[in-house]
Amino acid sequence: QSITLLLDKTDPSLHSDCIYPIIFRALKSNKTVLKKECIKKLPSIIEKLPENIIRTNLLPIIVNLIFSSKDID
Repeated sequence: QSITLLLDKTDPSLHSDCIYPIIFRALKSNKTVLKKECIKKLPSIIEKLPENIIRTNLLPIIVNLIFSSKDID
């Protein structure tokens, strides 16, 4: 739940290696609660992500989530 805090307090040069992988793993997790919490934070996370990371990493994960989702809330 503190992912936006991590983004704000961590040196931006470390985001690609340290913070973004946490976000992407949470979205790929088998834990529904974890995915839902991460999805709730996406609007504030996306504001901080570079466009190329959104295009190459985040969008494919979101598309996969949409097509594999069984739990629609």
